[in-house]
Amino acid sequence: MRKHLQWFEFGGVRSSDMGAYLTDMPKSAAPAPRLTAHAVSGRDGCLYISDNTLSEFDIIRTLRVPAERLRGVKSWLRGAGSLRFSSEPDALFDAHIAKIVEFRQILPGEDGLWEGSVTFSCQPHPFLYPAAEATVFTAPGELPTPQGMTGLPRITIEGGGAFTLTIGADTLSFTGVEGGIIVDSALGDALTLDGAQLANDKFTGPLPRLTSSLNMVSWQAGNADEAGYVDRVTILPRWRWA
Repeated sequence: MRKHLQWFEFGGVRSSDMGAYLTDMPKSAAPAPRLTAHAVSGRDGCLYISDNTLSEFDIIRTLRVPAERLRGVKSWLRGAGSLRFSSEPDALFDAHIAKIVEFRQILPGEDGLWEGSVTFSCQPHPFLYPAAEATVFTAPGELPTPQGMTGLPRITIEGGGAFTLTIGADTLSFTGVEGGIIVDSALGDALTLDGAQLANDKFTGPLPRLTSSLNMVSWQAGNADEAGYVDRVTILPRWRWA
């Protein structure tokens, strides 16, 4: 890919639309495991313990901006937002500007040119772009699953009373539901169907985590103490690279 064709998109705004362009070649980074160092008596060095999570990581890119577009670019490159690069257009990062962006003038004058480096601090898992649409089930079935990805889904269940829902290896049990319930694995909470109130007291079981293995979806209405029904299950998968 030629340099002048490279772009990045931050907060839904593309660098080329701002008159800025990247000068360095594409780079691809990966997050590191989060480790805690422990000094052990009688042992050289340290013992590193992982909690099976990943750290944020930085992506640093160099760009050039015409003098007349500089103020607009500096106003744009602030805060947090989604991030994509032309070298990996199907990966969407959740990022924020980690450092003040400083530009230096490399060509003087009103028609001059400025250059600077921007540091994006990214959450470890990039999301699939464009995002997969929600899948609606009115009967048990299989959730379409791309290879090599995981997902923290938002699950909307239209039903009531008591029922169980199974997705892959995870089974959730619900009681006392009125009209429906939402289980959001990314938030770590259950919500009423309108999303206005917490409903964690209505379910037990693990928050589902989708994997690249088979994700069969099924449910069973009612239990020994309470009747129930399920009309529809809608799953927004939120696929991301593992």
